[in-house]
Amino acid sequence: MTCKNCGADITIHDRKCPYCKGVIDYIYPANNAKGYYNPYEAPSSVSPYPPYTPPDPRTLEKEQADKNSQDALLLSIMALMLGFVILRVLFAVLSLVYASKAQKKYYELRQFRNPKITIAITLSIISLVLAFFCLIFFILWVMATTIR
Repeated sequence: MTCKNCGADITIHDRKCPYCKGVIDYIYPANNAKGYYNPYEAPSSVSPYPPYTPPDPRTLEKEQADKNSQDALLLSIMALMLGFVILRVLFAVLSLVYASKAQKKYYELRQFRNPKITIAITLSIISLVLAFFCLIFFILWVMATTIR
């Protein structure tokens, strides 16, 4: 440590400089070749940060174009997935409606239950459950891709 009055080397525990008897109030780092603190002189150390260079406008345009193309791809995939979910639900509901109508006709004719109708109803219910899981997956996927 150096004395701010005379620049002599002193220890951390000294309250007064042993050479000039000046009172040591603050600890000042040395910032010049003489070894004492000068508030009007810039520090001699070099900045650890590189100098600022503005980004190239072409690079910014390319990054924006890449982001736009990625967003367009995500939107098209989302639309495709949502279309599959909607079609799956539509076909499952239609098959349930027609299977229940056919089953009603069999009951009216006092005939045994047709196994084809039972299979159609079971597959329609399975299709609705799969559509539900696809919709949940779709919602989670949209949330994961939009959070960046």
